[in-house]
Amino acid sequence: FLRIAHGHEFRFAAVAEVGQSPIEQGLYRFTILRHPSDRAVSGYFFRGHSPNWDRFGVRKEFPRDPKAWPYSFDEYLEMPEYQNIATRMFAYDSFPYRNLTISREHLESAKERLRNFRVIGLNEAYNASVHIMQSAFDIGPVLTYAQLIGADTYADNPQTLKQSSHRNKYNKFRDELKGDSELQRRVADRNRFDIEARAA
Repeated sequence: FLRIAHGHEFRFAAVAEVGQSPIEQGLYRFTILRHPSDRAVSGYFFRGHSPNWDRFGVRKEFPRDPKAWPYSFDEYLEMPEYQNIATRMFAYDSFPYRNLTISREHLESAKERLRNFRVIGLNEAYNASVHIMQSAFDIGPVLTYAQLIGADTYADNPQTLKQSSHRNKYNKFRDELKGDSELQRRVADRNRFDIEARAA
């Protein structure tokens, strides 16, 4: 069977033969990781991944109404619940948007889990990653991201095709970030475990 879970940060799937449990089969795994700095910026503008539109009850004081936007990006950047999301997910094997302690020990645990993945793709090369997965698991044709969302054009980066409510704000802020080396450094520093895990 094929079990798939996907989210704003990365996609995960496990493959096992029909009739066998994942443990019996060895549970081949693949995941697609997004660059941590890009995820952090995008998350700030995305519903449920920001203190300005908290759909998961991260903190009682966070608004559930998207019309309210009381927290700046600088404030968001310092909130541990929104830092090192991939490390949280892999180390704890759980939902990341909650008060979890993250240490180097957790980073090593996340890296060890990632070593058990047969394929680790990159969101920035989504279609190429899917084709690598297809070859690794010897499975039939896989739809491109463009086909999955019904787009007419093919692009390797799904973010060029995906339409969402936060896209314009995200693109504008990302362009501004390119000219602010100090903010780039801070974004990377607050997500340094994810960056290290991705490079391992």
